[in-house]
Amino acid sequence: MTTEWEALQAFRGVSEGDMIRYAIPKREPLQVEHELFRDAVLGEPADICTLRQGMRTVEVAAAVLASATNGGTVNIDPVEHVAAR
Repeated sequence: MTTEWEALQAFRGVSEGDMIRYAIPKREPLQVEHELFRDAVLGEPADICTLRQGMRTVEVAAAVLASATNGGTVNIDPVEHVAAR
């Protein structure tokens, strides 16, 4: 199966023994991001993260980097789940 992002074809994994390959379409990530942003601006349903989810991802990534830097555990506050409005 051809892919839209040909660079991914180089990543094949292990090539010894019996294996099964599944054809999974792979789209270029930046193009997908732009399409989702466009859909959100147009008010169409879009599978994109909220600002709150994006901020939490940055917070967790910063905690991982801080932990790696100081070699210790970094505690982060739990997130209260808020229903989508």
